[in-house]
This record gives sequence, structure tokens and C-alpha cells, in this order.
Amino acid sequence: GSRQKLAGYRVDGICQLCFEADDTPYHRLYSCEACSLSREEVVGPEFLAAAAMAGDGQPATLPAGSTLTVRISRPVTITIEY
Repeated sequence: GSRQKLAGYRVDGICQLCFEADDTPYHRLYSCEACSLSREEVVGPEFLAAAAMAGDGQPATLPAGSTLTVRISRPVTITIEY
């Protein structure tokens, strides 16, 4: 993907899962159709909508008091800023 291209590897930069867009972390996490089922198993629709509205390179934000659904299968660190 894009990271490999920046590191000097010969790659075309296109997502190898859907072959429809540049292979960026944002694309894989929020817009790649090939990852949609996995994505929906982990993060709820409210966050996905906020991420889609924020766009690539911008943090997703939710209004105060929003409900956020996240399914975690291993230990992670989550930071919530107010």
C-alpha cells in the first residue's frame, strides 16, 4: 500500500482487498468495502458515520453525550478526551 510505496517498495498503492482506492489506513478502516463486515463487528455505526464525515486525516468526533459501541477482543488502551 501507500506506506510501502513511501518506503521505496515497488507497489502501485492501490488497496489489494478491493482494488478501488489508494491503500491508506483511513481507506481500510472506514471505507473499504472488502473490510466492511470486519469493521462493523468492531465499531458501531455511530462512530463509522462520524469518521466518514471527518474524512481522511481528521479525527472522528462525536457530540457530547453520544453513545459509542465498541467490541474489543483483546486488551487495548482507549483515551477519551473531553
